[in-house]
Amino acid sequence: MTKDEAVILLCEHFSEGMVRTIFDAIAKDEALEKKDEPVAWEQFHEHMAGPNYVAPQRTWVGLTDEDKQKLVAEHHDWESLYLAVQAKLKDKNT
Repeated sequence: MTKDEAVILLCEHFSEGMVRTIFDAIAKDEALEKKDEPVAWEQFHEHMAGPNYVAPQRTWVGLTDEDKQKLVAEHHDWESLYLAVQAKLKDKNT
C-alpha cells in the first residue's frame, strides 16, 4: 500500500483535515527520532576520511488491504487509529 492509498483509506473514515493532522504528527515524530549521526565513514582522499550523513534510500512499505481493514475495524477514534497506523508503519519500515 502506498502513502496515497493510506490517505484515501483514512479520508473515507475521517475528515481531510484530521487525516492531514495525523500524517503531520507522524512526520513530526519521525523527524524528532532521527539523530544527526553519521551513517558511515567515507574515504575522500588517500589521507582524508570523514562522516557520511546520507542514509541509503529504502523503499516505503505501506499497509496491506488486510492491515487496513484490521486497523479500521479495531480503532474507532482518530487517536487510537493514528497510534495504531504509526506503530504498524514504523514496524514495517524499520
